[in-house]
Amino acid sequence: MAEVPALSGFFSQGETVEETIANTKDAIELHISCLMEDNEMIPVDDEFIISRVRIETVTV
Repeated sequence: MAEVPALSGFFSQGETVEETIANTKDAIELHISCLMEDNEMIPVDDEFIISRVRIETVTV
């Protein structure tokens, strides 16, 4: 799952990391496009976070 803090309530996901990144990029572009169509302010976020990873332990 991916979260974009600059876009309140924005989450995306995918089956793989690569798919999650691609889905997030597409969703951000669509979201910004909608903001522009509605003449709304586009949020600016100057922080860059690559990812947050949660690892669940597996018992064998």
